[in-house]
Amino acid sequence: MTRASSDLQGELIPLEQFQDWDRHIAAYPQKRIFHESAWLKFLALDHRGEAKVLRVTTRSGEERALWPGLVVRKGPVRIFGSPLRGWGTPVMGPLFHDADASALLPSAEAAFARARIHHWEFVSDALPRQGSEISGYRYETSDTHRIALHTDESKMWASVQQRCRTAVRKAAKNGLSCHLAQDAKFLEPMFGFVQAIFARKKTTVSYDLGRLQRLWEIMHPLGKAIGLEVRLGDQLAAAGLFIFDDRQAFAWSEASNAAFNPLGPNNLLYWEAMRHFGVRGNSYLHLPGAAGSPIGKFKASFNPEVLSYPFWIRDSHRLLRWGRRAYQELYLLQAKLRYLRSRREPGKS
Repeated sequence: MTRASSDLQGELIPLEQFQDWDRHIAAYPQKRIFHESAWLKFLALDHRGEAKVLRVTTRSGEERALWPGLVVRKGPVRIFGSPLRGWGTPVMGPLFHDADASALLPSAEAAFARARIHHWEFVSDALPRQGSEISGYRYETSDTHRIALHTDESKMWASVQQRCRTAVRKAAKNGLSCHLAQDAKFLEPMFGFVQAIFARKKTTVSYDLGRLQRLWEIMHPLGKAIGLEVRLGDQLAAAGLFIFDDRQAFAWSEASNAAFNPLGPNNLLYWEAMRHFGVRGNSYLHLPGAAGSPIGKFKASFNPEVLSYPFWIRDSHRLLRWGRRAYQELYLLQAKLRYLRSRREPGKS
């Protein structure tokens, strides 16, 4: 531990104790929509946890970092996720002004111990990966595709690959059009498209329709979420749910009706999302998906930058590492069993 890090101290505080949280965090360079109070409220509701903030200060009381997350329980184990895998939250982690997050770790770990947190995970690309063995952390990575946006539509159009431009023109020629959703009615058919995609992979979706509806109910009235619908006449060909702040936008869930795929609805959906957020002045649109996968190869036609976000993971005891691994394997097995049961239900083909 360096002298600088030993002069820091951390305390885990309920989010509601911070007045005007969103204004308080606005100046931090790492701030994303996932740090904001609305998203933390959504996570707390969705995962039955408590939104907490690890506040790191100097001994004289100067604030050095704010680290929001959710405290949840898995049996007797208390977990701090900022976020956890599967929460649909690609970035979160600590907010700070220094160049290296590693100086925050000793004070954070002491605060977790006092709060009886047994396991914690967070996303941050500011922690040097080569130091993971020394610090006791391990990490897993998650890919996202980041498309640069412009207010000048012609620049964006020139930035995507020719095959993408051809597909967008083809979609328009085939009569497809894209519009902002006026209400949440698109969520149910879109979720049906998502289920069909997972069924083709012989598994089930990791979330339900209720999660999409809760996200919409919390984020849309605040002007933090939109829906885009691609239609052929009155038929829904594709749809997407997007969330955003004043800096960046994220595709949270999107899918198409496979019957319409030859017409190019997905290309049109993403292109119209780029246009919408470019006009708003957002700098990037993030599209999740592993590079090299079929969906990753499709998204490559938009010439995105592929980012690999590290999930940093640490346990208070070695047994918890094994427990986490067993939980992940059980989750995958349960998803497969849910798929097999759905195939046996009446009316399922």
